[in-house]
Amino acid sequence: MSTRNALPLAIVVACAATLTAQSSRFGVGRPPTPDDVRSLGAAIAPDGDGLPAGAGTVAEGRTVFAARCASCHGPNGEGGGVGAALVGGHGTLATARPLKTVGSFWPQATTVWDYVNRAMPFDQPGLLKPDEVYAVVAYILNLNAIVGADAVMNARTLPAVKMPNRDGFVADPRPDVGSEMKMADVNHPTGTRGLLLIDKLGATIRFFDPATLTERASIKAATNPHDFALTADRKTAYVPLYGDGVYGRNPNPGHEVLIVDMDSAKVVGTIDVAPYRAPHGIQLDASGTIYVTSDLDRKLLVIDPKARKITHTIDTEGTTHWIGILPDGSKIYATNKNDGPFVSVIDVKSRKMTGRIAVPGGTQGIAVSPDGSRVVIMAMAEPTALVVDPKSDTVVDRITLKDQKTGGYKAYFSPDGKRLLTMNSGSPVINIFDATNLHGAQRTVTVGKDPMGFAFSADGKTALSANHGDGTVSLIDLEKGETVRTFKAGTGIETLAYY
Repeated sequence: MSTRNALPLAIVVACAATLTAQSSRFGVGRPPTPDDVRSLGAAIAPDGDGLPAGAGTVAEGRTVFAARCASCHGPNGEGGGVGAALVGGHGTLATARPLKTVGSFWPQATTVWDYVNRAMPFDQPGLLKPDEVYAVVAYILNLNAIVGADAVMNARTLPAVKMPNRDGFVADPRPDVGSEMKMADVNHPTGTRGLLLIDKLGATIRFFDPATLTERASIKAATNPHDFALTADRKTAYVPLYGDGVYGRNPNPGHEVLIVDMDSAKVVGTIDVAPYRAPHGIQLDASGTIYVTSDLDRKLLVIDPKARKITHTIDTEGTTHWIGILPDGSKIYATNKNDGPFVSVIDVKSRKMTGRIAVPGGTQGIAVSPDGSRVVIMAMAEPTALVVDPKSDTVVDRITLKDQKTGGYKAYFSPDGKRLLTMNSGSPVINIFDATNLHGAQRTVTVGKDPMGFAFSADGKTALSANHGDGTVSLIDLEKGETVRTFKAGTGIETLAYY
């Protein structure tokens, strides 16, 4: 059994429902609307990805349990005529009569939340609000002596609960099960546990509450960080320290990559990349191998995260600043600013640069679609996004950016692949695309000064724009196409992500 199969199963079920509803064979039903699909609820991953805002206490859970759960599961979770026991069974799993309860069998507290949210109460599944689900789960965990009577469960604390049987399950070893989703997800982070912000101008790594958008913790860095990469489980961040300057003017370049524990918001190690300087753009592959640029030395560094050492260096023939890796880990595309009028194409297996994609005027940001079918390059000299086919490594389309006059700067695909967001150098206006039709209508939204990064919420409804020039972040309603809130966040955020 593998709890990681929950997300792919949910997707298959949703797709099957769509095909049935659209079938013309029977002449019944209709295609589901986005609201119909959302009403089914989002699957909650074992690491807590997808958990909504809200909170609940043990005491609150006792009240909800008595009203909605006790009639089936017994007043203390001991089981009844209808419902299974939720408490007890410790030490019985290897016996002839195992008692599988939340306390003895379930490996993650997050999947308890998911099950209660979807399937309970038995006679009215989906009735409970998120706060009530958090409260009931807190109470059940307390009945099993897993958390204390004063515990508060929310999107941050629930994934941190250590279940007694957490090591009793193994991951599905088949290479074709869930691997595609994992690879596509690693460099397109989102989540509900927290919000990571890289404050370049403030030389600080900041951690915000994703619901209230207020700061929880911060880490002062020795010199300016610009970019980051999160591991697939969102437990660790790698943050390169670029130096005290910017591209083309970095007199004291850095030479370290910080290793940050996301739960404790603390630096737990460093990777020294010396003699290479100015580590900047960073991505991971599905195995966790780190790829980070060294623009002053015109290299791409390959790092073993366990050994914390460089294993290979790859010549990029340009001052490589940002990179994008295909989800299958086969190729990396590197943009070279104004140093070289091309994108470097790197074969990951051979650890060599194998080609160039010509872009007169230079290149800026890069975005690989989550399914790996397209690579979007921002042209430095004009308000244009270039679409590259990774099969041929050629430019197959050019998209003029509406209402923009300056060169393109950065592009980001949403984790679900439905939207593409772009920004331009020095412009307070961003562009929102339907990623399935890049030549369709573009919506433009005014944010803050000098936007430099985007983050997407787990439900896909909103995005954040890091406004590097004025120390703010804008919250964007993607469905309405408007800024709904702007809040202060450090001195000048360049990159950010929900996790």
